[in-house]
Amino acid sequence: MNIKITTAGYCFNNGKPDQRAGCGVALEYDDEFGRAAERFIAHPAGDSTKPKAEIQSVSLGLMCVGRKFRKICVVELRVPRYVAGLLVKDGDDFKQTPKKNVEEVEELRKWYGYYANIKVVEAKADDLAQAMTMAKECADTQEPADTGTRVLT
Repeated sequence: MNIKITTAGYCFNNGKPDQRAGCGVALEYDDEFGRAAERFIAHPAGDSTKPKAEIQSVSLGLMCVGRKFRKICVVELRVPRYVAGLLVKDGDDFKQTPKKNVEEVEELRKWYGYYANIKVVEAKADDLAQAMTMAKECADTQEPADTGTRVLT
């Protein structure tokens, strides 16, 4: 089974006192009957900065996959460039040591470690569209959202 996780973080008024952020996740996969399915999830990120919301959105995406699927599925993780750089490994260690958002990066890397077969891909703008829409709406309302699973075929 293959799973694609696309994530995006968004922040209104990034760097200003009234900033507010949201996380968006798009999941694409085959359900237990082999049908193509999708699910979109959004979660508020409060007064996080844009980089912090991007990290949090990837952690959220990784949390959304059921435990039993983390070791048996092939996962393509499509993320913004900033986060992709944080997940590059050199042997057993990560290449980058974060100077900011250290706790969030540690949490992200913990979740990343739960997956047996994961490929990180720097997402293109077209790939990010749905996740970014969810993140923007959530940043605006600060209300979580979940479309539930939609079967496509």
